[in-house]
Amino acid sequence: MDISAEALAVARRNAARYAPNVELQQVDILRAAPTGIAPHSLAVLVSNPPYVLESERAQMRANVLDYEPATALFVPDNDPLLFYRRIAELGQELLRPGGKLYFEINEQYATAVRRLLAELGYAGGQIQQDMFGKDRMVTGVMVE
Repeated sequence: MDISAEALAVARRNAARYAPNVELQQVDILRAAPTGIAPHSLAVLVSNPPYVLESERAQMRANVLDYEPATALFVPDNDPLLFYRRIAELGQELLRPGGKLYFEINEQYATAVRRLLAELGYAGGQIQQDMFGKDRMVTGVMVE
């Protein structure tokens, strides 16, 4: 799923070459849910949502800003967990018991995302670091 038609076009080319059985949907996850997915049927949900604060825009490198759309990068300063919350709530509906949720994160919100997952009933919340030792991923497991 992606909000961007352009991103989905690239994904479709890649899927045709590497994973022809992948289904892609254009969805604004804040306004709608994906269609055609049976409740509690997914084993894994992976998301790299927008997580750069608007106030961090000035610190971004030009090579990122020149090639990535703002909708893929930025989240409002007043609600940095916006996408994590929405996707984790959808995960409650879509993940089967024992299903895993993986988020790429803004390193400064690792603990907050892990706490959010626990509040929404996910177990085993773990923070994982990237190759530079920065908090980069939070995982959770849907409780039965």
